[in-house]
Amino acid sequence: MTPYPGSLPTIPGYAWQPLQAGDVAALQRLEQDCAPLDGVTIFRSAAEWAAVVAEAAFSQTAVSPAGEIAAVGWLTLEDRVDSVHAFHFGRVQPQFRGQGIGRALLGWLEAAAVPRLQEMADGRPSFLRTYFYDREPQTIGLLLRSGYERQYAEDELRLDLRQTGPTAVLRAETAVFPWTPANAGDFYAVYRAAFASRTASLLDAAAWANHFANPDDDEFRPHLSRIVQQDGAPVAYAVVYVEGTEPETAWISQMGVHQTYRRQGLGRALLLEMVSGLAAAGYRQAALSVNVDNPQARALYEQVGFRLRRRLSVYRKAVVGG
Repeated sequence: MTPYPGSLPTIPGYAWQPLQAGDVAALQRLEQDCAPLDGVTIFRSAAEWAAVVAEAAFSQTAVSPAGEIAAVGWLTLEDRVDSVHAFHFGRVQPQFRGQGIGRALLGWLEAAAVPRLQEMADGRPSFLRTYFYDREPQTIGLLLRSGYERQYAEDELRLDLRQTGPTAVLRAETAVFPWTPANAGDFYAVYRAAFASRTASLLDAAAWANHFANPDDDEFRPHLSRIVQQDGAPVAYAVVYVEGTEPETAWISQMGVHQTYRRQGLGRALLLEMVSGLAAAGYRQAALSVNVDNPQARALYEQVGFRLRRRLSVYRKAVVGG
């Protein structure tokens, strides 16, 4: 791996080098050591860390002769239709924090990413990005001082489906159907009507379907996803996927109610319908994410019994000239 401009600080007893396949166990120990400070409660498996090593486009890690890691940083590149992105990540052992290592590592990753993004961009916007679950305030401060802005933050909420909860009650004039190719357009239409008040950057039909309701995606569950019609008009929807790494948990990846039909109890009724259906299908947990600036939705989920598990934060910085 070609080194990039920008020096990394000397750490006595450690040498900087790219990530190696043999680093997996040490990376797991590093994550465990950082957890008490960062508030992390969910850890990558050995297979997940092996995937990080394999997929990193550029990386640097400070390793001791015994194979212990003091700090690590890596990045991946993503080429999208309308933009290009470099996602960077890093960790520093608690005993080595406060010495400028994280700041230097961030600079190294940016220096590695920017030329590659500019090469890939071909006139499209380019972005440096990072995301993480929980993290101590110093990390966020470093990003803000380095010119990043918070793109969004979401709270991951979960519900134990083995608990007995309220029963769904839908109005007589409503009907509920699973996703099919024939009604896929109704799902997208309600998405636009539901989210137009929350974002000016609505996805086009192809992008939305690819991300949320792609029948070729092994994780998408069309038979568990639902569209609600009232007097024949699509008014609410929810889409479900199940990750291969967590087969007993069903994710309600997106849910929305048409603006015109809000404040009629449709959101609560649909959520209860989803919970009931997922429990009947044999899943142990339901999970969903809610934006931190959407307190009304958060209140609804908590009324049904969902509880906070962790927070995902996403930060972004535009690359000038990308």
